[in-house]
Parts: sequence; C-alpha cells; structure tokens
Amino acid sequence: MKAISVERLTLIGFGITLLALLMIGGIAWNIAVPFDAVKSIDHTRQVIDDLSDLSVKLSEAENGQKAYFLTKEDRFINQRNSRLKDMAIAIQHLHGLTLDNPQQQVRIQQLQKAVDERLVIMHESQKQFDASGFNASRVLFNAGLLASARVQSILTDAIVDEQVLLDDRKLKAAFRIKLVVGSVGFLLVFLLLWALQIRRATLGRRAGEQTSLKVREVLLKMGALQDAIFNSQNFSIIATDAQGLIQIFNVGAEHMLGYDAADVVNLISPADISDADELAARATALSAEFNTPVALGFDALIFKAMRRLEDIHELTYICRDGSRLQAIVSVTALRDAQGVVIGSLLIGTDNTARKQVEAEQALLDQRLRDQQFYTRSLIEANIDALITTDLNGVISDVNHQMESITGCTRDELIGAPFKNYFTEPAAAELAMKRALQTGKVSNCELTAISKDGKETEISYNASTIYDRERRLQGVFASARDVTEYKLFEQRLQNNNIELELAKAIAEKANLAKSEFLSSMSH
Repeated sequence: MKAISVERLTLIGFGITLLALLMIGGIAWNIAVPFDAVKSIDHTRQVIDDLSDLSVKLSEAENGQKAYFLTKEDRFINQRNSRLKDMAIAIQHLHGLTLDNPQQQVRIQQLQKAVDERLVIMHESQKQFDASGFNASRVLFNAGLLASARVQSILTDAIVDEQVLLDDRKLKAAFRIKLVVGSVGFLLVFLLLWALQIRRATLGRRAGEQTSLKVREVLLKMGALQDAIFNSQNFSIIATDAQGLIQIFNVGAEHMLGYDAADVVNLISPADISDADELAARATALSAEFNTPVALGFDALIFKAMRRLEDIHELTYICRDGSRLQAIVSVTALRDAQGVVIGSLLIGTDNTARKQVEAEQALLDQRLRDQQFYTRSLIEANIDALITTDLNGVISDVNHQMESITGCTRDELIGAPFKNYFTEPAAAELAMKRALQTGKVSNCELTAISKDGKETEISYNASTIYDRERRLQGVFASARDVTEYKLFEQRLQNNNIELELAKAIAEKANLAKSEFLSSMSH
C-alpha cells in the first residue's frame, strides 16, 4: 500500500506542477500577446528607418537642385522632383505609422510644415534662377539653409524619441521573456526537486539504509570539501558582496590577520584592513595604466578583477595587533548566471617567508659583490700585470698594471688578441699555446710594447683555468716587469768582467814580481 501511495503521490506532484506550468504559461502569453513585443520593436525600427530615409531624400533633393544650378540640366530637376514626391509619400507613411504616438503625430505635423516651407523656397529659388540667373537665386540661399536645418532638427528629435521608445520596448520585451523563462525555470526546478524528493522516498522504501548511507556519504564529502576550504589556515579567503562588505572570513584569514569573523562580517571591507598608502599608490598606477580615474580604497583593490583581468598582486594587511602582513592576493569577481557582479573573492597567502628569502638573497648578493670587490682589489694590488684569455688567446680581463705596461685602457684590451702587445707576437702566441698544451709556462721572457712604443722586458708565467665541470676555459697569466732586474744583471755582469780583468792584471804583476825577485837572488 505504501508503494502505491508513493507512486500516486508522484503522479499527483507531476500533475500539479504541469497544471501550474500551463497556468503560468497562459498568464505569460496573455501578458505578452497584447503588447506584441516583437512587432512593436519592428514597428519602431521601421519608423526610425523612415525618418532617416526622409533625411536622405531631402539631402538628395537639395543636391539635385544645386546640380541644376551648376549645369542647367533638366535631369537634375527631375531627380529633385522625384525625391520630393518620395518625401511626401514617406511623410504620409510616417503619419500612419505613428498613429499610436500623439507626441510623434505633433512632430510629424511640424515636419510637414517645415518641409512645405523648404519646398516653397526651393521652387522660388528655381524660378529666380531661371528668370535672372544664379545671383538672383542666391538671395534665398540662407533662408533655404535655415529651412533645411529646421527639417533636420525635427527629424533628429523624432529619431531620438523613437530610439528611446525602441530601447524601452526592448527592455520590456526582455523583461517579459525573463519573466516567462524564470517562471518556467522555477517550475522545472520545483518539478525536479519534487521528483527527487519522491524518488528518494521510493528508493528509501525499496533500498532502505543502503541508499541513505550513500546519500550521507556524498553529503559528508561535500561538507568535508567545504570544511577543507574554509578551515584552511594556509590561505585567507575573504568574500564580499557587491558593495564591498565582507561576507565570508575563513579560519585562515582569522589565523593570519587576528580578527574574528564576527568582528568584520557585514561591518567592513577588505580595504579597511589594508595599507591605505599602498592602495592609494595602486589607484594612481591603475589610473595611469588605463587612462581613467580609479577611486581610492576598495575600488582600487578590485578594479582589474571587475574587468575580467587577471589580478594577482602584493597587498599589505593591517593585523588586529597593528602588525603588518605581506600577502600575495588573487582577486576575482563573483558573478551570477547573467554575468552581473555580485561580489568579490580575495584569496591570499602569507608572503612574509618569500620576502625573508628575498632579503636573505639580497644579503647574499651584497656579500658576493663585496667578495668580488675584495678579489678585484687583490688583483689590482698585485705588482705583476695579470691577464686572462680565452682558448683563442683573446684577452677577457686585465688589471691596472697591464694597462700601465701597454698604455691601453681595460676596455681597449678586453676583446683584443694577447699577442698584439708584444714586440714578437709569434713568441707571445707560442707561449700562450704552450700553456694550453702543457698546463703551465714559467719564466718565459718577452718584450711588451705600449702604444707610444715604450718597450718593457717581462717574465711571462701562465697556467690554465677551468670551470666547475673541469672544462678548459683559457689561460691565466702574470707578466712581471724585469727591466730593472735585467739592468742590474747587466751591471753585475760588467762588474764581474772588470773584476776578472783586475784579477788578471794583479796575477800578471805578481808573476812579474816573482820573476824579478828570482833573478835578483841569482
């Protein structure tokens, strides 16, 4: 019996719903038919088209008369007369089209009078032209312009009124359509809910606890998903209404900012807990970017999101205890099914850690720059000329001492072949290649030459350099100025020769003395 009752209940529910649907459909039809919305819109468009066409015909008639004055060809007068006849027909047609619009009827009468005045002036102007020539017809030129302006003004006003009427009829037609569609949609939803409810009761009767368990499982999963989103402490989720008042303030927002949801919901906007100076700067930047004024506060916060533009930016929140929280916030506009904005959603993450990493990275970068400066200072303090080259012998770096020896600046030396700065380029290139081949060169004597021709004796020492992967990159060389050493060595050698000569003379004198004494003893 229970099963039969459920099925009957189902049929009754469908019957009631369908009956209500037919009733509302009939009401909607009775409302829509008398107005005949589509026909009214087409009728209004026809009036606008006829008014516009009347303006065109008047211009063509005037152009025909002007052409006649210039050429005296009758075909232009015939063209004018044809357009004037068309205008008369058009005005009569407009009079019939606007019978339901008293205001336009008055304007059509004004239009008829203005057109008649213009026709009188046109015909009188033609008579004077035919009788006395162009100069005689010019007397009525200004009067013709004023009459045409009056006609065009009346036509413009009539078109504007019809356009307003057209827009109004479109809105009414759209409203009626939405009313019918909404009513049908509501009934269909009601029907669906009714059917689902009855179906659930039927399945409950037939399947018992098993079906109930599945339903509860689905609901639990949905609840768990909502709980996971709104109770997450890693993300602040703030939703507002269209006016910017906070409607949702999740656990993450409470945890990160220190406010309770009860302290902010329906009371303040997200802009009220954001850095005001930062929002002012954002408003200024957006105004310049989009060339339109952007209001301060909440408008600046949601400006891009309201225009369907991706908006992920840094935002400084003011916490309840007065501290400042750097956050990365994604702003999204909430819209209904028709695309109308009904609120906004701000999802934020704590950016403090990233800011700290950036600060630490900046500190490391500064330390690296300091280390590079220290290393560069050591290189520049070296008394030897220091040079690095690539695998082709092209200079990649030098110190100040190398600039002094060659008379060239660092910029001039970098990128130039190493061998170019020696009196014997081939010997310099050979020393560099030997270093690449053997890994090291020691005490190779070369002569450097500067731009002004000054020569410097150097002792060339070099070894190969590698990157982290032990790939050969080039040569690191030092060139010590040994000019003074060479001069000292030359002086020492000269002194040694003089000493040897003095020694030989002394030995020779001693030998002569010995021989003299020996001869005296005999």
